Amino acid sequence: MPSHGFAWILAVSGLGFLTSTLFAQSKNDAPPSINSALVVQNALYQGRQELAKGNAGRAVELLEANLHLINGNKDYLAVLRDAYWSLLKDLQRQGGEAEAKEVLRRLRILDPQAELPGLPVEAVAKGNEKKPAPDDPFQQTPILDRASNARVDDALKAFQSRNYAEAARLFAKANETDPSSIGEHQASWAYCRLYLVIQKLNDDEDPKSLKTLEQEVEQALALAKTQVQLTEFGLQVQQRLRDRLRSGVVRGAAPERVDSTDGWELTESANFRVLHRQKKEFAERVLAIAEETRTAQFEKWFGPAPSEWTPRCDVFVYGDAAEYAAATRQPAQSPGHSTVEFAEGKIRRRRLDVVGNNLNLLTSTVPHEVTHVVLADLFPDPQLPRWADEAMAILAEPRPQIDKYLRALPRCKQDGTLFGVHQLLPMNEFPESKRITAFYCQSVALVDMLVKEKDPRTFAMFLRTAQRYGYEKALERSYAIRSYAELQRKLSASIP
Repeated sequence: MPSHGFAWILAVSGLGFLTSTLFAQSKNDAPPSINSALVVQNALYQGRQELAKGNAGRAVELLEANLHLINGNKDYLAVLRDAYWSLLKDLQRQGGEAEAKEVLRRLRILDPQAELPGLPVEAVAKGNEKKPAPDDPFQQTPILDRASNARVDDALKAFQSRNYAEAARLFAKANETDPSSIGEHQASWAYCRLYLVIQKLNDDEDPKSLKTLEQEVEQALALAKTQVQLTEFGLQVQQRLRDRLRSGVVRGAAPERVDSTDGWELTESANFRVLHRQKKEFAERVLAIAEETRTAQFEKWFGPAPSEWTPRCDVFVYGDAAEYAAATRQPAQSPGHSTVEFAEGKIRRRRLDVVGNNLNLLTSTVPHEVTHVVLADLFPDPQLPRWADEAMAILAEPRPQIDKYLRALPRCKQDGTLFGVHQLLPMNEFPESKRITAFYCQSVALVDMLVKEKDPRTFAMFLRTAQRYGYEKALERSYAIRSYAELQRKLSASIP
């Protein structure tokens, strides 16, 4: 999976407070401009607690009271929908027909297919059941740890007590054992991490000791991506950090020049530098695959590869998943990720972090992640939407791996998690976690279909046209497909 740094984060202006105010505030106070985000998180937590206790009416009351603050928060609306369903069930048992009709009216705003009249209680309850998550065809299914849920509860208590350092530690522990346990609490974790960065900015006068904070801010921004105000706050923290560093030098987990005392061996080629602790022969194989992929992907989507990359792409090869997770704070189940950073319209850093003992490292992971870096070159501004970026990278993997995504589509269709193409194409970021499998599989199916319809370069041109004129006009120009509806029919026909 790629992590394209701050360039993936779109700031929305209008917070109405100055950066200087942010950093002058008391360390015990949250920025006033994100109070609404904290209120939303607290209401969501309390609403879930009331639902768990069987108090559907109280849950609805709490959640509806803060609807004006949620800014389209999908997790919040999902919990509210569940609360409506539970309240409908309670009202039907109690014979409250008039009240049930009003609740049904509100529910249909969130779930247009909801029905109540004439249905027995069991049928209404069935509509509220959560379907089991489909097997993830592209990663190992995470092993859930019950302790992680307890850590999240403790983290939320610490957060509400403004003990942000302890809350950040507990969120991180929960994420290590079960990333899905963080769920709708990502914004709270993001705020904790940004708060700790501010503390170090306020206390630390040595810019060299602050360079490790860049990745911390980027990861916090990724967690906060659905919260406009929190993202704006994070971007101001990021700018303050950059002002302190006052340097255009690329910074990462290792310096530009590496010697043996750093614990990394360095093996280089024209466009890549592999930092590793394995044998040199292994690193040379990684280099060869990376260079071959770079050339092949430029040829596939654009044309002859351009001149050599400056800066070159650093490839950090960790010994195993535990070392990778500890160094990058990414899930241990991930085989690797890429990072591309921009400054003033130019790429200032290219980097891959991969798990060295992954059996698919050379056949799938390196080709996948190098393709993300190539695509960042081809589509610097605006960058590709996630569905296209991920699918094009997956198409760099062996065909049997691609087919795993396509074989999972009928299961996603049965579970009702597929998107309409009118929803998928404008989607710039990842969806909610329960639909992530469908997102990946459907994205691969769509891109694979359109590439086969003509060729890869036509698809790349379609994306460029869409950036200028919108997807429907681009579909007509590139594929003579006149509407989303026609594209939907073609895609649906390819899913059993």
